[in-house]
Parts: sequence; structure tokens; C-alpha cells
Amino acid sequence: MGIIRCPRHGNGFMFVCPHVVTAVLASSACRGIQYLAYATDDPELADIKLACWFCPQCIEENHLPQNGTVVPDPDSFLNRTSSLYRPLCPECFKEWQAQGLGAT
Repeated sequence: MGIIRCPRHGNGFMFVCPHVVTAVLASSACRGIQYLAYATDDPELADIKLACWFCPQCIEENHLPQNGTVVPDPDSFLNRTSSLYRPLCPECFKEWQAQGLGAT
């Protein structure tokens, strides 16, 4: 994935679930979001983290493991969850959170 070109903030990039994207763009609430980051036990991928802000619905429906979990099979995990990772402007996200709309 490439960098987001936000008309208000310029270039940036982060991952959020589809429900958070919708909430940020609509300036509406999406409560209980969590930042979850996963590592892999593959030494060649040790520096790569699968990280995203997820809403409670995505966490529950996709049976996402707890933050910090080591994913033994990253390919399988990504095949199962890749549709949940959506790019978003980090500054738009920060502004949205500052309004209290993404309270954790």
C-alpha cells in the first residue's frame, strides 16, 4: 500500500478497520477501538508488525487475538484479515480522536 495524499494534511499513512474509516470520514463515533499489533515467529519478518486500529465489531467477528500475539503463520493470518486493513490519513485520525469520537 502507498501513502495517503490527504488534501488537508498532505502525505501520511496508517491502517484502520473499515468501520473506523467510515466513522472518521463522517465525523461520527466509533467507540471502543483498539490498536492491535502482531508479530511473526519468522526470523526474516521479525522487524515487520501487522498493526491496525480495530473496532469492537471487527475484533469480535474476526476472532482477532490480543495485542502483542505472535502469529505463527503470517500468510494465513493475512489471508484471513487483509480486508480489514484500510489506509487512512494519520492526521485526520488524530483530529477525530481529539474530538472524543474514537474513545478507547
